[in-house]
Amino acid sequence: MMNKLIFLLLTLYLTISDSLSKPYSQHDDGFTIDLIHIDPPLSPLFSATHSLTAEYIAKFQIGTPPVQVFAAISTGSDFAWVQCKPCKKCHRQVGVPFFVPASSSTYRAEPCQSKACKSLHDDDSNNISSCDKHNVTTNNINVCRYKYPYENDEFIKGVIGTDTFWFGKTPVRNVLFGCVDDYYGEYREEANAVVGLGGAPSSFINQLKPVIHGKFSYCLTSQASSRTSKMYFGNRATVSGPNVVSTPLIRRNRSATTFYDSPKTFYYVNLIDVVVGNKTNHSSSSSYNDQSLDHNENGNMAVDFSTTDTLLPKKIHDRFYSSLVKAIDGVVGYDDTLAPRSICYKELNLDRVPVVTFKFVGGDVKVPPENMFEYVGKGLSCLTIFGIDDSLGWFGSLFQRNLMVGLDLVKEKVYFKPTNCETI
Repeated sequence: MMNKLIFLLLTLYLTISDSLSKPYSQHDDGFTIDLIHIDPPLSPLFSATHSLTAEYIAKFQIGTPPVQVFAAISTGSDFAWVQCKPCKKCHRQVGVPFFVPASSSTYRAEPCQSKACKSLHDDDSNNISSCDKHNVTTNNINVCRYKYPYENDEFIKGVIGTDTFWFGKTPVRNVLFGCVDDYYGEYREEANAVVGLGGAPSSFINQLKPVIHGKFSYCLTSQASSRTSKMYFGNRATVSGPNVVSTPLIRRNRSATTFYDSPKTFYYVNLIDVVVGNKTNHSSSSSYNDQSLDHNENGNMAVDFSTTDTLLPKKIHDRFYSSLVKAIDGVVGYDDTLAPRSICYKELNLDRVPVVTFKFVGGDVKVPPENMFEYVGKGLSCLTIFGIDDSLGWFGSLFQRNLMVGLDLVKEKVYFKPTNCETI
């Protein structure tokens, strides 16, 4: 009888916990965060000796009372985590505190039996959570632990929990995240968290889907700008007005072959053509309508601001490259110590660079010359688009500067609008 009562009480506890753990916010209009580029001196993470795969960081707070967090923001990752104390092995932090879950009145560690823990374990793109006899707490309820992999055999371990995330004055309660207590790999000393905005079920974006109505957008300034980039969530993320184009958001159906090849993580669109200048003849058009594309798949290009450069399947890139070089007809120069780029020009006059048009299903996105080349020093400006031995392309952050890019996960659309991101 006693065992049955304990079982019923535990079931009731888990049912109530799951109902309370859904993220919610009292602000229906959404919220905005500043995106700070990793490299410029404007960034609080600026350091000549460190690098991050993510391009942008954001500042927000976690817990009650709120604790400051500097997080790398990535559309190429799904998970959200922060370094916590006590910690078995964590990287050193400078200027930002460790999060101490015991000091937050709103923090709750997820038990193994919770739906949240099971959903992470059932997420076939990561399969990150685990529960065993070593996870037993003083309350005899197994705590949900996780191991999340990154490339180069790096990974993090910790406890799955929920707490309040503060974006300015906007609280979002019961956000599921990882409390890291074991870290294997290299990271910037000044950062203590990551927020993954990928499309997998466990991601920050999908957790907040009821709060933000499945919408987020961003507007990236140039790297040399003194202004921060912006990211919008919820109703604030709507991209509308003249010159807006949209293309279907594609969910790839095949199984992942590697962790970074997860079809659920990235946001895919269908690219038809890459056109140099205003001509549309074969000599200036790099078409996807050939064997460079895996025709068994929809979605041949990922829109990802975590990837700096734009990548095209090599056969398509080579035609694009040939057309562009012919159109510029400039003085070529190289300096691998500055930038191992595909091609660089000495004292490049951007007026000689033609506009390049990415023709997506549903609309065209024009990439201005200043987005295609990056000044690397010693008078050299280098191309930021590369060829790769793959049938999948990547639309990177440098090409997305001064574009308002919006993703609507409910309508399954990606929006592009030419915008002066310096002035918004």
